[in-house]
Amino acid sequence: MPLPALQRFERKIERQIRLLEISKTIIERKIDRQIRLFEQKRDSIGKKIESQIRLFERKRGIRLDDEVRFIRSWMERPLSIGAVTPSGKVLARAMARYVDPNSNGPVVELGPGTGPVTEASAVVSGLPLVTKPIRERWRLVRDAFDLMVPGAPFVQFTYSVASPLPKRLGGFTAEASERIWMNIPPARVWVYRKS
Repeated sequence: MPLPALQRFERKIERQIRLLEISKTIIERKIDRQIRLFEQKRDSIGKKIESQIRLFERKRGIRLDDEVRFIRSWMERPLSIGAVTPSGKVLARAMARYVDPNSNGPVVELGPGTGPVTEASAVVSGLPLVTKPIRERWRLVRDAFDLMVPGAPFVQFTYSVASPLPKRLGGFTAEASERIWMNIPPARVWVYRKS
């Protein structure tokens, strides 16, 4: 290609690149504007929900701090919350029953939520395992077993009817509690031990 034609072609390419950069900037600004509008609406809805909860508390003479923190967290990161309400104290006590308080191993809580399980002093998981691929579930439990003292339990609660870890995976024993009807929604505690 002769030199003048090549120079014209380069100028044309440069103009196209500038136009693309301008378009990109315009699109980024529109996206930023939409995100700000969404965050404003989300914050407004969150404040309305909080004020309704506070009004409910005053009328009933109760405190719903866990629920308020839970809703606020859900509003901020809806896809990272695996529950529909905070775990109840009955569920927390059921999970804690499976932990030996005389064990020499450390206490680890996965998915601490608003804290009712932590207050029961237990080695437990409140992670939404059933929403994860089976390989990720097994890897998490296997890695936990590698770090725990022999015989220590991996305690997991779920709203699901079935075990979060299918027995066909092998390498562990599984024990389930009765369904905990006092939790909203009803839950079950599964205890896994390395075999």
